[in-house]
Amino acid sequence: MTALDELCAHAIADLEDRLVKQKEADEAEAKRLVEEEKKREEMARLSAEKEEKERQEKLTKMAQDQEEIQTAERELAARKEALRAARKAADVVIVDDEDDEDDEDDEDDEDDEDDEDDEDDEDDDDDDEQDSESAAEEPQVRI
Repeated sequence: MTALDELCAHAIADLEDRLVKQKEADEAEAKRLVEEEKKREEMARLSAEKEEKERQEKLTKMAQDQEEIQTAERELAARKEALRAARKAADVVIVDDEDDEDDEDDEDDEDDEDDEDDEDDEDDDDDDEQDSESAAEEPQVRI
């Protein structure tokens, strides 16, 4: 039985060695899995932080854009008001002095025509009435 005992002892020792090696391999695998899990958690945390930072940056950018839009709207409103004021001021018709020189020549011609025909005076009077009506609608300023 000694040979049989030796064979059994050798088999038991061999199984114990394999069991120890398997246990070490299992512990190494468990440690590796724990490390991988920690890495995944760290990456998830970093990703969440990055997403939060990007979200905050977007919110900040949107707030800045909103402020710029409001500023632009205020500037636009001011420009519109300035344009309204300019248009209101532009309702005053500006008469050029150059036109007055031509009118003086026309008056000399009218004097010559007055001598020739009284009907032309009546037509001129009608034109003057129309001109005065236009003048009543729009104030005139001479330059």
